[in-house]
Amino acid sequence: MVTLEGIRLGWEWLQWLDYTHILGLMVFIWCWKVTPSSQSAIERRYRRRRNQIPNDAFLRPGRVSEENAGPEDEVEAALAKETLLAKAMPASTLEERRRFLSAKKGSMKHATNSLAKYLEWRAEHQLSKEAITTFLVSEDIDLQDWNIAAASAIKRLGENPSAVLPQIARMHHMHAKPVCDRTGKRLVHILPGRMDEGVASLTAYALAVALYIDRKLDRNSSELVCVLIDARGGEGWRNLNAVQLMPFIKHTSKLLLELFPERLSKALVYPVPPALAWVWKIVRRCIDPLTRDKICLLTGPATIASLPPVKQMEAHLEPDTVEFLEQERVAAFLPTPAPL
Repeated sequence: MVTLEGIRLGWEWLQWLDYTHILGLMVFIWCWKVTPSSQSAIERRYRRRRNQIPNDAFLRPGRVSEENAGPEDEVEAALAKETLLAKAMPASTLEERRRFLSAKKGSMKHATNSLAKYLEWRAEHQLSKEAITTFLVSEDIDLQDWNIAAASAIKRLGENPSAVLPQIARMHHMHAKPVCDRTGKRLVHILPGRMDEGVASLTAYALAVALYIDRKLDRNSSELVCVLIDARGGEGWRNLNAVQLMPFIKHTSKLLLELFPERLSKALVYPVPPALAWVWKIVRRCIDPLTRDKICLLTGPATIASLPPVKQMEAHLEPDTVEFLEQERVAAFLPTPAPL
């Protein structure tokens, strides 16, 4: 029975939500879709063995049932699918074919359709060499990649060609080496508070993030990345609220789900209120282990002046990496105009 007290508590809960919680939900959706909710024993064995057989190994035609399949049969069947997919999608790379087949649980039909959409998407969003040259003026290679991705997104959407989007996604270097987590996975550091819808639509930011990631990840590799979403705002930033962020969340989730299967190692969202972490502890029981182990919510206050949850972050990152990321966030602050 619905009571007035229940309605009051529900309303208070809705008012309590901010973009921190929405970002957390976006990561849940991303990880849930990227990682198959279930895997057969054959799929798991194939992942372990697929690189043990040369790419030109003899492929025996015919189909092997799961009941009678041995390890060699399983690998040969997987390689046969990769060969067929290569003929259907000659512009794709071997690692792309493997990733899309793995994400689609070996379904040739679904892998072919998804890979075709990805290749078409890449072709549609390529800038001319002349246009790219205009961005090769900075010594900051990562900023160049972001500016090229942002310009491509703006052009595709027909928005203001002179707009300069603040960089909300970055893959840092420290001491001339990529910044990685404790397992050696490169970090994708996202600061959504920097987005300003007055410069470009949030759809453009979402597309720019996808194009940026596509530029940063080698198509010929099976590299996994660790995504860090810092939910705090920043001085001089737009700091959009949850309702304003919905278009960005919607389009970013859609693009990442479709275009980059099997690329996420782990996602850290921080800092989030303890209440949201409590909800996640309940929800994670309903998700398969392969998925829930990718999602980490780190709790703590999320004001502009709040410190990051250092101790929790150090379970995944080296202490100097945590310090470096905070320095980079603060360095991105903008001077606030003096009061009149």
